[in-house]
Amino acid sequence: MYIGVGYRGLTPLTDAYSKHSIMWRKHTGDVYLHASRMDRSNIFSISPSGPEPLHEEGYKDGDVVSVEVDFSNQRVSFYTNGRLSRRVNGMRTDVPVVPLVTIGASDVTATLVGRDALDKE
Repeated sequence: MYIGVGYRGLTPLTDAYSKHSIMWRKHTGDVYLHASRMDRSNIFSISPSGPEPLHEEGYKDGDVVSVEVDFSNQRVSFYTNGRLSRRVNGMRTDVPVVPLVTIGASDVTATLVGRDALDKE
């Protein structure tokens, strides 16, 4: 399973990741920026003591994964259970972005919830 954002109106988003998406892979924690797997030394998490290299794996079954898009800084941030897990710079801002989840098995499910719904809880 991959979760992230795709660019609306470009080539159909049918692959797990493509040059038209920014995706985070379940279990391995790999991040793909426009179809290129990011070197983990370039992906950071934030701790109370400041930025530090991220070495933990990806999200697991039962985790709540959030994706935050920052158009001003061309950045996509990924959260696991409310904690920042990945942050990637380089998002395109010349086209609209849409939430994107790819599922590779029939027994896997995902629920997409907008921020408005989360704010009402």
